[in-house]
Amino acid sequence: MFGRPRQSPPPPPLRSSAAGRATAVLAGVVAMLLVSVGCTELERPEAYSPSPESTLVIGEAESASAVVDDSSSATDEIEDFVPSVDGYVPQILIAAEPQSMRTAGTLASEIPGVIADLTVARMADDLVGGLVVGQVDGPVIYLQGQGEPETIDDAGAQLLDVGFWSGSPRAFLLVGDNVIDWVQLVSEQEAASRSRQPHLRLAEGETVVSFSAQADLQVIATSDDNCGTIRFYNRTGADLGLAPPVVPDCTFPGRPSYGAVALSPDGAAVAFTIVEYRADGSEEATELQVWELTGGQALTPRRIGEGLDRITSLTFDGQRIAFLKDSADGSTVTVIDLNNNETPIQVPAETIRSVSFARNPVTVLQ
Repeated sequence: MFGRPRQSPPPPPLRSSAAGRATAVLAGVVAMLLVSVGCTELERPEAYSPSPESTLVIGEAESASAVVDDSSSATDEIEDFVPSVDGYVPQILIAAEPQSMRTAGTLASEIPGVIADLTVARMADDLVGGLVVGQVDGPVIYLQGQGEPETIDDAGAQLLDVGFWSGSPRAFLLVGDNVIDWVQLVSEQEAASRSRQPHLRLAEGETVVSFSAQADLQVIATSDDNCGTIRFYNRTGADLGLAPPVVPDCTFPGRPSYGAVALSPDGAAVAFTIVEYRADGSEEATELQVWELTGGQALTPRRIGEGLDRITSLTFDGQRIAFLKDSADGSTVTVIDLNNNETPIQVPAETIRSVSFARNPVTVLQ
């Protein structure tokens, strides 16, 4: 199956010919031979296993030259080490109030410890046992090991997600409306402050609707004066120039056609929502789609929102999509797998703000 977490046992294939799919995928794989920008080479963390394939799969119609950074050379090699925990089923982390929650089943339970005292807008695991937490109107903090929480931004930036490459997890922060920075979370070099630099800037008039990072790939859904778009970026913040898997009709200029987006852990597939609007600009319907980046559709489009329903958060573990829906009846969390089975999650909380899969066990929450 495409996009499955490398540490999980493979589920039954979706296609009738695994060999045929493998041939198609291998024909489209492009090695991301990029050099590090402004950071020290890192040691291989313990208990990591090398990625078996590129983190980006390009459709056969795409040009390889369009996705290779100009600064790379044939002799550069990027080692991307991804943790592997046998038998681990990704937990769902739920930013909520009065207390944030987590679940690996159908009933969420409160997260103890430091998280209980925070008004959490979003959480993202760092793949090495730690957790980055973006607070509502507050600082972004980093929890790791048994130490005290570390503030990585106190100037109003919003946590978008955490990506991972070259032995280093990096948090992506939205600064203002259209600038995205990264902050290096793990380094072998001790320093008074963490390495941070601008990653990319959107065009004037564009804003971020949704963002997802996996390995060295990021996907962004944007809003603008038209209906926005989705774009894919590499580890240096370069636009890969990939066409969106599907281009919806622009039913209401000024309102984004693409809603929430989420990459699979290996970066080989993307889940996203498409929103249709009424004549007055209110939501009419929201549809969920999942596509392999080779161009193959992996989930029959499914309507998950009606009327004024809003899908405000989406996460994808490679086999399951969890989403947060706000409607007239309140907020709900639902999980859909690639066989279209739907499972509601009970979340005993007054307010739910976002959902995210913990790609590896978060030891700071044990």
